[in-house]
Amino acid sequence: VDLPFAVPTAVAGIALTAVWSETGFPGSIFTHLGLQTAYSRAGVFIAMLFVGLPFVVRNVQPVVETLDRRLEEAGQTLGAGPVTVFFRVTLHSLMPALIAGFSLSFARALGEYGSIVFISGNLPFKTEIAPLLIMTKLEQYNYNGAVAIALVMLFASFTILFMVNGLHWRAENTKRGAVKRKGGVR
Repeated sequence: VDLPFAVPTAVAGIALTAVWSETGFPGSIFTHLGLQTAYSRAGVFIAMLFVGLPFVVRNVQPVVETLDRRLEEAGQTLGAGPVTVFFRVTLHSLMPALIAGFSLSFARALGEYGSIVFISGNLPFKTEIAPLLIMTKLEQYNYNGAVAIALVMLFASFTILFMVNGLHWRAENTKRGAVKRKGGVR
């Protein structure tokens, strides 16, 4: 899970490209099926998934460890099947952590450069990424264009972070309200 944090992003990008291209193990299977993974939108998605998955795991794992098994058992006792218990009890408890994890993952992937630039192929209007556009603008001495793209990315990242913090704040206040209604002390 921590591999994307430990490996330099350029190394991760080269490794992902080697694995998911036509000569790599999973890439050759997908190529045989007629699906291109490297140098396509699928490659961009794979690289974003690689760099973002740790954020999801780090948000969900503590919640899974503290889940109250009695709630699931109560659902089963009341006649709910395993699928219903999962969607109505377990997933409901995990939803704030999942939303926060995926939001942080998206915010991280939004500005990712090293791991995506190699596997994307940088095809104009298909697999170009915003950090590459910033670099291109800087190489062309178009500083205003680079700053404009960077400001949009910065605004998007801050918006996502504020939304995640709002979700955490709301979840904490909901827990406090439930404890107060029960008359318990937290």
